[in-house]
Amino acid sequence: MTSFLLFVVVAVALYGAANYYLYRRVVSAACLKGKSSRILRGSLILLALAYPLSRALGTSSGVGTICVWIGSIWVVVLAYGLAFTIIFDLIRMGDRLTGWLPAWVSSDNIQSGRLALSLAFVVILFFVLTGYIRGSYPVVTEHTIEVESFPEGREEYSIVAFSDVHLSRINRERMLDMVIRTANWTGADACFIIGDVISAKPELMDWIVEPLSQLDFSDGVYFATGNHEFYQGVGLASELLRKAGITVLRDSSIVVEGAFNLIGLDDLTGTTQLRLPKTPIVRLMSGNDPSLPTILLHHTPDRIEEAADAGVDLMLSGHTHGGQIWPANYLMRIRYGVKQGLSKFGEMYFYLTNGVGTFGPPVRIGAKPEIVNLTLVPSQKN
Repeated sequence: MTSFLLFVVVAVALYGAANYYLYRRVVSAACLKGKSSRILRGSLILLALAYPLSRALGTSSGVGTICVWIGSIWVVVLAYGLAFTIIFDLIRMGDRLTGWLPAWVSSDNIQSGRLALSLAFVVILFFVLTGYIRGSYPVVTEHTIEVESFPEGREEYSIVAFSDVHLSRINRERMLDMVIRTANWTGADACFIIGDVISAKPELMDWIVEPLSQLDFSDGVYFATGNHEFYQGVGLASELLRKAGITVLRDSSIVVEGAFNLIGLDDLTGTTQLRLPKTPIVRLMSGNDPSLPTILLHHTPDRIEEAADAGVDLMLSGHTHGGQIWPANYLMRIRYGVKQGLSKFGEMYFYLTNGVGTFGPPVRIGAKPEIVNLTLVPSQKN
């Protein structure tokens, strides 16, 4: 509890400091007077307060939902606004030392300030608009994977997987319908959902049951928990998915005859924050059919080496969103030590998906939303 409170205090302090710094620089660069200045100052203050207000009001009211939308978008504007402000400040400092800027820029501080502000506004607006559009339309990423164990009598086996839908007051019916239609369109044999279906209280999410029940795959739909299921109430969240006809795997495994062995691990949150016991992967494989490929679902890209050592053929993870907003993709790579997309650890294939939804800002910049369609074929070594 103490560490959580410390995190909140630090986060609030950083958010406040960032907003104050941007406020000072924007007001200075705009150099407005009278009513125009008051409108600008008031707007910046309201934008800065939108996200904290959304957390205080919740999303059960119309005002809270509006604050969520405004505040979430503002977080992106704030991040890129800070980046531009720091760059422009460094340019000004460099000019003071070397005088390298053209005279028409350096001689008129008001004109150069407004020019820089206008340029930053146009670029950030472009990023936000294109990021919102791009984040609204998931693409299907296709790969073919060779596996040693393979269902007898088949030439190939197709699976579709997605993660991080983050259904909430922002990501709602339209997005869920698009994900379901796209997944069904692949015509895969089975569907895997790799955590973070919801980002709101399960009591408010009954509306997801009917759409999710439309997922149509001959060998079933399977789900492993994400961190947000634990945050919102993993028991109730899992029950919602079961009502939709989805098989929920929580540190458990299942053998789908003539298809695959499947393991679903609880997200890392269960062990790190809730102190739930960690079940060894090799124990979950004890009932496997050795003639079938073994697939493992784990929301956070963790326990990869353990899975490879246990003999898993394919592991699927999400959680990182591919960074969601550039350049956070580099931070995710440093944090988890694995790249987005398909890679290999020993004999095991590993796929880290960008996910289909967004958390916080409904924007994706440099990280396309994706639904993964993997075709398993027998290894040529056989």
